[in-house]
Amino acid sequence: MRSLLSFLAVFFALECFGKPFDYDPQDAMFIEASIQVERKSRKLPTMRVDQGLSCAAQIHVMDIGNREVCSHKGKYGISFLYRAKKCGTMLSVGSEVVGCKSQFSIETLRRYQKVLYSTGYNKFGCDAYRDYWVCVFGR
Repeated sequence: MRSLLSFLAVFFALECFGKPFDYDPQDAMFIEASIQVERKSRKLPTMRVDQGLSCAAQIHVMDIGNREVCSHKGKYGISFLYRAKKCGTMLSVGSEVVGCKSQFSIETLRRYQKVLYSTGYNKFGCDAYRDYWVCVFGR
C-alpha cells in the first residue's frame, strides 16, 4: 500500500510541478526509524507510521523542495491537515515539522521537543527530498 501511495504522490508531484526530482524512499525510512529509536531511548511509546501522513509529508516536501521555499503552507496555501485528509488520514490533533536547506538529523528534530516527545501523538509520517524534510505527527 505504501508503494502505491508513494507512486501516487510522485505522480501528483510530476503533474503539478513537471520537474524531475531525486526521491529516495530510504530517506523516509531513516527518518522514521530515527524517531522511533529516539522515543524508545526516552522510554516513550513508539508511534506507528501512518501511510496517509507519509503521503502528506511526501507531497509537501516535494512541493517546497521544487519551489525552494521553506513553509508550512503548500503552493496554493494548503495546510498539512488538508494534505493529510486528501491522503486518507483525518487528524483531530496534529503538528508538522519542516526542515529546510539541511539534511535530516535527530539533533535538529530534538528542537521540537513538544512534538517529538509528546504522548499525545500516536502516528506520524516523514519524507525527505533534496535538502528538505517534513514530518507530520497526529492522532
